[in-house]
Amino acid sequence: MKSTSLLQKHPILRLLLPLMLGIVLADCFYQELANYQDFLLIITLTSFFLLLLFLWKIKGCFPFFLPLIMMGIGMLLTGKSLSKSFFVYPEGNAVYRVLITEQPEEKERSILCKSLVLERADTIQKGVRDKVFLLYLAKDSASFALGKGDSLLIYASLAPVLNSGIPDAFDYPRYLRRKGICGSAYIAADHWQLTGHDEALTNDRLTKTRNYLKERYERLGFKGDELAILTALTIGDKEELSEEIQEIYSVSGASHILAISGLHIGLLYAVLWILLSPMRKRKYLKFMSVLLIVSTLWLFAALTGFPASVVRSVTMFSLIALSSLTQERPHTLNTLASAAFVMLLFQPLWLFEIGFQMSFAAVVAIVTLNPFLSSLWPTRNKFLCRFRDLLSVSISAQIGVAPIVAFYFHRFSIYFIFSNLWAIPMVTLIMYIALLMLVFSPFYTIQQWIALLENKLIHWQNIGLEYISQLPHASIDRVWITIGEIVGFYMVIWLFYRFFQRRTAKNTLWALGSMCLLLFAHLGLSINNRMSSCIVFYNVRGCPTVHLISDTGNSWISTTDSLPNMKTLINQANPYWMHHKLEIPKMLTCENQMVDYHGKRICFINDARWRWKKSDTKLSVDYLYITSGYRGTLAELEELFDINEVVIDASLSAFYTNRLDTECNERHIPIHHLIDEGILCIPI
Repeated sequence: MKSTSLLQKHPILRLLLPLMLGIVLADCFYQELANYQDFLLIITLTSFFLLLLFLWKIKGCFPFFLPLIMMGIGMLLTGKSLSKSFFVYPEGNAVYRVLITEQPEEKERSILCKSLVLERADTIQKGVRDKVFLLYLAKDSASFALGKGDSLLIYASLAPVLNSGIPDAFDYPRYLRRKGICGSAYIAADHWQLTGHDEALTNDRLTKTRNYLKERYERLGFKGDELAILTALTIGDKEELSEEIQEIYSVSGASHILAISGLHIGLLYAVLWILLSPMRKRKYLKFMSVLLIVSTLWLFAALTGFPASVVRSVTMFSLIALSSLTQERPHTLNTLASAAFVMLLFQPLWLFEIGFQMSFAAVVAIVTLNPFLSSLWPTRNKFLCRFRDLLSVSISAQIGVAPIVAFYFHRFSIYFIFSNLWAIPMVTLIMYIALLMLVFSPFYTIQQWIALLENKLIHWQNIGLEYISQLPHASIDRVWITIGEIVGFYMVIWLFYRFFQRRTAKNTLWALGSMCLLLFAHLGLSINNRMSSCIVFYNVRGCPTVHLISDTGNSWISTTDSLPNMKTLINQANPYWMHHKLEIPKMLTCENQMVDYHGKRICFINDARWRWKKSDTKLSVDYLYITSGYRGTLAELEELFDINEVVIDASLSAFYTNRLDTECNERHIPIHHLIDEGILCIPI
């Protein structure tokens, strides 16, 4: 199929593709757009109207310039969205008036409050207004009592969230920027005061409805994993899901079941379509039935909090419902592209959400690949036909999302077919019985019997998926692929799809050649990324460690006798390890604070044990690793050590860092600041 015929059959792609390109470009150059937002707006609008006038006079030029116009619109909308997180940070502490916009969340050492900074309260020049920040309050009885809608006066220093600098680590600042969050601040126990409460944030009907449904489930006897699964499937609340149940669903390949998307919306759409079918038989009631379907779908989307996957599904099913009012039915791919186009015009940053990408990739794969896969098993038996359709849909969706899952989650589930064959029928029953349970709310006794059945179904679903997740080689973990490989994977799928449409020698050569090229490219990257023997220091606050790597791929993490925050280290450094084909390193404890590896000696300095001591013979140290806990000077350490280089950990305070920096410069000793370099890799 030629590209021109594809665009002619799906004309909305002429608008969608350049719009997506503009969004990506704007995200890459967000700083420039934020600084010149108003100027760009004036220039873009002026150029747009001048171009329209010009094209109105010269026929045939509009299709050529249309992609440029859409790309400009995409950049403009994205720049406007990203400008919400652009903020000039004042120096030092100040008093701010803030409003907690979401329910506070307990962290390991603090209480996290997502808050709207309303104004600066200690100066006439406000300087900040209506900017979202993450506030970390010290744990005490007062901070535990805070809730959504509380107004506070805080005394804090607002600061941007910074990356650790470790290659391949999750880009948390960019993630926050796309969410419209400007930065964060830590607030001591005596540096904030409760000033009031905004009832509008806690008394909205949707929040009350979500809370009512959750409380209703608890009164009906749902608890633990069963309650967590039910709230995730019906109201999109996944906060109660335990790490264990999430791991079970992830390994078995059924994680998509937990996120409300096309499957769940499709079930709701089917129920509404059947219930309102009598109205559609009458012309004057047909429009009313479609309006009720669309309104109910969007009400459900509001109830779940408008996640991208739900909005995409509701938008697409709304377009399908509206298309029933016309004689011609739009092509499904065109409907899907229209849904994506409308969503990105409304919120362009949805393009970067994993749920958005996986949802569209799955539906596109189902629409294109499912008919071909179904044709491979022709049957007239109704039961076998249903089984074949479920199997082909599952395989199609998995092919569509496999590269995205491997890229973000570094995992591929082997038994995804069995998981879907079990989970999809079970979820269908669970969703319909949940709806039936709510219908019988006035009849509490009947509702209890239905709830008992619902509880058993969810329990059986979890047991089945747990069994699948425990099968040998249930998943391939620690997979590492690049964005280029994702593009190559989809290109291979498209070329094989074209081959099965038209089995010619040319198409065969293109399909097999592209697959071999992709495999050789992945193999070459894997070999090139393997690390040789080296020593690595990481910028992970509160976790001073040294990573010792051998040529064989084995590695060890060496630390002092005080246990570091290994969970934080693994979360931040694990992508770097996967990229370079390293397994999770083994732990080594150096009680004497000395590490010798391949002739290189590293000494940990994290307390006062080396201060005020002298030696006639100095110990040669290649790398002096100074971390939080040391309060002395470099001159004191030179009484014991012959220092070649110094490594400064990010946990050391600015005062001691500056003092050590000055001392090293005076002595011409090389110094490495992990907070600036992110990672220090020393080949051996």
